[in-house]
Amino acid sequence: MKPVRLFLVLFLTLIFTFSNNAFCKYKFKSISVTDGLPHSIVLKVFQDAEGYMWFGTGNGLSRYDGKYFKNFIPDIKDPKNTLPYHIINDIVMDNKHNLWILTQRGVCVFDHKLQKIINLSADNNYGSIFQNLSLAIKILVTDDSLIWIKGYHDLHKIDLKAKNRTDYKFTNEGNIRSIVKLNNVIYILTSRSLYKVNSK
Repeated sequence: MKPVRLFLVLFLTLIFTFSNNAFCKYKFKSISVTDGLPHSIVLKVFQDAEGYMWFGTGNGLSRYDGKYFKNFIPDIKDPKNTLPYHIINDIVMDNKHNLWILTQRGVCVFDHKLQKIINLSADNNYGSIFQNLSLAIKILVTDDSLIWIKGYHDLHKIDLKAKNRTDYKFTNEGNIRSIVKLNNVIYILTSRSLYKVNSK
């Protein structure tokens, strides 16, 4: 065998062996409703400070410890301590390790200390500030008690201390693509522009 061909055969053999061994290091296992997941459609995945995995699905919220699921679905008999709606759009955590869950029809909090859901959309202490959110799909919780909720063309700023809400329209700026906070500055990305808001 010519040296060039021999080198090529050895090279391809090494590549195949390395790729095969690297692939074998990972085991892929499907997690489905038969394992306890409440719905086959998962819209959001989040890991909390304790390592639990949270799945926002098309039929409720699910906490997973790597073996067992604990599912939360809307309960019409207890509207103040349940999910406002069964479709979950976003999950974030605040500095107290509480989870903020944004559904298609309202906002709730999973209280870390009480280990229960509080439906803010049905909480009389906050009046109507968490109601009628326009197609809310993203939530941002900052350390200064401000909640920012993003829709497609609307941005809602909720002040928990003052218990009020300010709505901003971005109708002429296209869709609001993203909202993030970096070094006390909030950046709002639309399909046509980039804005920044000083949070202090």
